[in-house]
Amino acid sequence: MYAKKIILCLLLFSGFGYAEAVPQRPAHWATKIELSGVPNLYKITDNLYRSRQPSADGFKLLKQLGIKTVINLRTLHSDAKKIQDSGILNEELSVKTWHIEDEDVITVLRILRKHENGPFLDQIEPVLCQPCTEL
Repeated sequence: MYAKKIILCLLLFSGFGYAEAVPQRPAHWATKIELSGVPNLYKITDNLYRSRQPSADGFKLLKQLGIKTVINLRTLHSDAKKIQDSGILNEELSVKTWHIEDEDVITVLRILRKHENGPFLDQIEPVLCQPCTEL
């Protein structure tokens, strides 16, 4: 179970909201992308990006960037209203990063296996993910 938590954290949450606090990241870790309305946006792979919560205009710009699905892992917030006019699929999971369940890991992996719905953007509230960034 502990290994699954580590895998989920590494896949989805590494560095959320803490990019400025880390003095230097290896260049191969991720590529920072400046996009208006999308704070802390990084390209992790060609099919996976991560950011903080985008604005409504930010979602439209993400669509232009090629993002097809947003995986919202934030427990207390919904993007439904902001994302509805963007043409992006919205997957809201409400993952409790302080108590990740096996089913959370399985659900995220099932979403990511649907390659036709990618590229994907993962987002989470950074304060909630502090244990993940300390691994």
